[in-house]
Amino acid sequence: MGKHAATGGTFDAPYVEAVAATAEKAYQVVDRLFGGDGTGSVVSKGTAKVEGWKPNIPAPLVAAAERMAPLCGLLVFEGDPEYERAVDACYAESKSELAEGWPAAAKRSHGFFVVHPIGRSVVVARGRDREAVAGHTCHHLGHLLAHRHLDTPMFLPPWYDEAIALLAEDGATGAITMFCSVKPVSGTRVDDPKSNKSAIKDWRARLRDANKAGRCQSLAAIVTHDLFDLTTDDLLKAASVVEFLSSKEGALERFHAFLQTNYGYARLPDTARELHDKAFRAAIKADLKNTETQWEMWLSSKGSK
Repeated sequence: MGKHAATGGTFDAPYVEAVAATAEKAYQVVDRLFGGDGTGSVVSKGTAKVEGWKPNIPAPLVAAAERMAPLCGLLVFEGDPEYERAVDACYAESKSELAEGWPAAAKRSHGFFVVHPIGRSVVVARGRDREAVAGHTCHHLGHLLAHRHLDTPMFLPPWYDEAIALLAEDGATGAITMFCSVKPVSGTRVDDPKSNKSAIKDWRARLRDANKAGRCQSLAAIVTHDLFDLTTDDLLKAASVVEFLSSKEGALERFHAFLQTNYGYARLPDTARELHDKAFRAAIKADLKNTETQWEMWLSSKGSK
C-alpha cells in the first residue's frame, strides 16, 4: 500500500516493492506535468469517488477508496495463470465498459489497464526482463492518471494518451520500453515484446535528430491518426508537444479540460482536427499550425532538454 498506488504480484517482495517505488515516481511526473508539486495535488483533482463498489480485494484498499480519490491498483505477474485470473476479475468489474471479446484479447497481450470502477494496471512478464515489466507498469500508470484527471470520459486522443504514458515511464525509469500499438521501429521492444532489446534512453536527442531529418509527421497528421498509423518518432514528437504545453503555465490543464468536456467517447472522431484546433486555442490561443510553429521554436531553443 503506497501513497498513491497499491502494488502486488507474484514476483519476490523486494521487486514488487521496487515497482511500487518506481510507480510513485511516475505519479509525481504526471502530477508535475499538470502543474502540481508531485504530491498528487493536481492530477488527483476531479477523480470520481467509487460508490457501490464491492470488489474481492483486501478491505484496506476498499477503505482507502472510500475516504479519498481511489488508489490505483498495480499488479505484476511472472506467468499466465494468475494473469488470466486477473483478466477475468477485471472484466467482471468493468464489463459494462468493455467489449464481449475483451477478455480473450487481453489474455493474448502482455498487459492491460482498466479505468473504472477503480484504475488498475495488470502486467505479465512472459519472458520479458524486470526492467520491461516495471516500465510497462509505469506506462500504464500514465494512462490511468490521464484518464482519471478531471474524471475524463473513456477516451482521450490516442497521441495524447500515449504521450503522457511515455513521459510517465521515462520520468520514472529513465527509459522508454513500451509503445502501444505503434508501427514497429528497429531497436525498441515494440518489435518483439519478448525480446530484451535496448530501451530508448535519450528520447529527446533522438527526437531532435528525427525532426531535423524530417522523419516525423506533422502535428495535424499525428492528432488525426490512431497509433498504428504513427511511428515511434511520431510519438516522441507527441510527448515533446505535451512537455511544451506543460512548460506554459496552466496550458496543459486547459488543454485537458477542453478534451474532458468535448472529446467524448469516440477514440478518433471524424471531427478530431477541429476538436484539436479548439483545444490548442483553449490552451495557448493557437490553432494546430501555429501550435506546431511554436513547438518547433521551443524545441530548437530550450525545450525538451
